[in-house]
Amino acid sequence: MCAAFVLAGLNAFADELPGFVSTDGNVKWCYIRSSRVTGWCLQPDGLEVVAKPKADFSNWEELAKQLWCITADADGKYTITNKHDGRQMDVGLSSKFSNWESMQMHEVASAKWTIHHYEGDTVSFESDIPAPGGGAIYRFPATHQYEEGKIMVWLVREEYGKGQDEGSLFIIEPFDEIREPEYQNAETVPYYGIFSSLQDGGMIIDNTSVVDTKYRFIVARPDNPDETAQWRFVNLGPGKTAIINRATGNSISTSLYADEKYNLPEADGRSVAPKAWSLNAISNYEFAISSRGEDGVVRYLNNTLAGGEPEALDPAQMSGSSFAWTFDKMGEVVDVNDAKAQKPAVSVVNGKVVVGGGKKFTVATTDGVVLPPSSTLQKGIYIVTVEGKACKINVR
Repeated sequence: MCAAFVLAGLNAFADELPGFVSTDGNVKWCYIRSSRVTGWCLQPDGLEVVAKPKADFSNWEELAKQLWCITADADGKYTITNKHDGRQMDVGLSSKFSNWESMQMHEVASAKWTIHHYEGDTVSFESDIPAPGGGAIYRFPATHQYEEGKIMVWLVREEYGKGQDEGSLFIIEPFDEIREPEYQNAETVPYYGIFSSLQDGGMIIDNTSVVDTKYRFIVARPDNPDETAQWRFVNLGPGKTAIINRATGNSISTSLYADEKYNLPEADGRSVAPKAWSLNAISNYEFAISSRGEDGVVRYLNNTLAGGEPEALDPAQMSGSSFAWTFDKMGEVVDVNDAKAQKPAVSVVNGKVVVGGGKKFTVATTDGVVLPPSSTLQKGIYIVTVEGKACKINVR
């Protein structure tokens, strides 16, 4: 079966970074909750930043809007990026709220933030610049109820900000309820299978080796998945992920081509900078994979039987649908040169060592016991030697 693949205050943070800060590609997501309004969290609303009741997986689109990635610059200032659309928290004059100085959302923020820490878990924020065109003294975000049940975030003076008024106090709450795939880093390149949540839904495979195929990628259930079914995830920035195939080096493009009722993703080769996708958590372990196209429309990867009618997108019924995907680690390469297509590459597939290029190799335990190359390995560390060069592999 084959399916189509469619589309610093009282206590400043000093020597150590707080636990909620993302570093070295290790992306951490968190809520920013209002201290004044219990259970309400900051999120974008167009250009504005507002507060709304805390969301969960039952409203995964609102949940994504309420998750933020906080990264530190070399000068100790912070950039705050939203998971939903990758925009950054900034300052500006609100056209919606009488040109008040307020928190705004921009693709690339001009403002950097200082986080002031107080007793308990509370913090306040301070922008290093005022809102362009606004008063220079307004640099401290605070919640403001402008209508019954509606809260925006404006900028106030220091005597009301920096913890002086409860409206300027917030709580940064880590969100660790999802099992995102690991990104490749300077030491290891994890490879994953991307599986459809549909029953017997199969896994995504690079199909570009098939001559004259109109489907660059398919969803199938191979008995022995090879490297065309293995994918690495590259961090292009908070909320932005490239998906690259192990066998071909092709990345799943956000550029589309039409085939009757389907929009199909192109395959970008190694020479093309990979495009960014968003991994939207719809349950603890399932994700909707989306991108914003050149036309500004957000589309989701969907598992549709070739020739069949694509399932309608229902945000309230995503888990277990044709829009839901899970990630299962299939191997890990210790030598990052594999990610640059320099062979031979050593990996583990279904418990067996695989070496690129068909090169001969030996496998041994850390105690020096040599095993047959065809052995199905148990969990643990092993030494693989190829052409006189040894590397460690971790079988999980």
